[in-house]
Amino acid sequence: MNNYIEIETLYFPIVSLRVEIKVKGDLIEKISLYQAKILYKKDNKIHTKLGALAQNFFESYFFKKKTPLFLLPLNWSLVSDFQKKVYKTLISDVPFGKTISYLELAKKIGNPNACRAVGQALSKNPWPIVVPCHRVIGKQNSLGGFSCGIPIKKLLLQHENIF
Repeated sequence: MNNYIEIETLYFPIVSLRVEIKVKGDLIEKISLYQAKILYKKDNKIHTKLGALAQNFFESYFFKKKTPLFLLPLNWSLVSDFQKKVYKTLISDVPFGKTISYLELAKKIGNPNACRAVGQALSKNPWPIVVPCHRVIGKQNSLGGFSCGIPIKKLLLQHENIF
């Protein structure tokens, strides 16, 4: 495994987003989302096989409007066991176009008193969209928070016809 991080940048003008993927070896370290005012499609220049796999994942999400059936290889060693439990439950139990509350997610992981801890875990999610923390909402359908910012959370929920 190499010791450097490769950054792949993908542009999705359909939703005005730029996606940066930090790849180290054969694992994804971090995904960052940025709003981008792109009026035309920039060419996505991919440098790694993992970058190409990530491009397929995000193209499926943005253009086919569904979560791909395959999961990208994430570096799970970067997160705690609690975060891993929250993230994996969210991936498996909350599909494209659906939401869950912080309380419901806490119950699903077997700890209904862990609402705030779930929120903290989600705020540290290094892989937004892949781990769909944007689908977690607060009481009475309030948006709650999102590490990439509320405008991007709204954009993703609108993309999934939720908000």
